[in-house]
Amino acid sequence: MTSPFIDLGRQEPTVDLDAATRRLGGSRSLLVDLARFCVEDAPELLGRLQEAIRSDDRPTAARVARRLKCLAANFDASPTVEIASELESTARDGDLADTAVLEPILHRQFEELTSLLRETVLDCDDG
Repeated sequence: MTSPFIDLGRQEPTVDLDAATRRLGGSRSLLVDLARFCVEDAPELLGRLQEAIRSDDRPTAARVARRLKCLAANFDASPTVEIASELESTARDGDLADTAVLEPILHRQFEELTSLLRETVLDCDDG
């Protein structure tokens, strides 16, 4: 069962790029690199997550959800991190039916997050 603190409706992927940049020692180039990694890696990871859920592979689903959680955490994307964390826990300890409910929500969060990163970080990058 999903946690009551997660709103299954549409949530914007709230990010704090200033906090992320501070954590990176103020390095804009590191932020750009992390944004590139996220934009490039998220689609493959989301596909692997979907396949793991479809094939009832709970350990892989939990591992992939953790990697997605870490990608989102780089940008302080709290709602996305919460959903990925819940999905990781559910895959590890619970029922994949609940995981299957969270997967499309996480997918949508990452679509919004990567779009935001393209617009605010990557499109502004001179390099």
